[in-house]
Amino acid sequence: MIRRFVAIGVPPTVREALEEALEPVRDRLAELRTTDPASWHLTLAFLGEVGDERLDGIVEVVRAALADVAPPATLTLDRAGEFRRSVLWAGVRDEPEGQLARLGGAIQSGCAGAGLPVEQRRVHPHVTIARARRGSSVRPGQVAAVSDAVETVRTAGDARWAPTHVGVWASHLGNGPARYRTEAVVPV
Repeated sequence: MIRRFVAIGVPPTVREALEEALEPVRDRLAELRTTDPASWHLTLAFLGEVGDERLDGIVEVVRAALADVAPPATLTLDRAGEFRRSVLWAGVRDEPEGQLARLGGAIQSGCAGAGLPVEQRRVHPHVTIARARRGSSVRPGQVAAVSDAVETVRTAGDARWAPTHVGVWASHLGNGPARYRTEAVVPV
């Protein structure tokens, strides 16, 4: 099954710095399913199952949204947290604050207006680091370990970036962990 979503990817410099900072705490995360750093992203809109024939329409919606709502000037890894005790994430702060949520809202509204099956959700800027396996949950010590790694990256000055594009991504599910790929990019 292939599902599509719109997101801003984490650039290699930030991704590599966070990967390196997480390395010393990998054993504390071993019982979780860690995500592939190459797929780290900030989701702006979930579209679900959308056929290839609609890809150009999604790109047009993203272009129109970017014409109306500028992307954040900068994004910065901020802190760690968990969601429903099953998702361990590194938060991302945007400047100006709330700009990523406004952009995500514009993309979601545009997709709905174009007849695309979009989930209307508040944008919560984060990078998913790991997910709990069935029957387990994210523990406070794991959140603290990721928070420490994020702070290491921030202290080194490697936690900040300016988004250069918004991507339309495909999520391939089944037969193991989800695999993501960027299908189209719209420069900002």
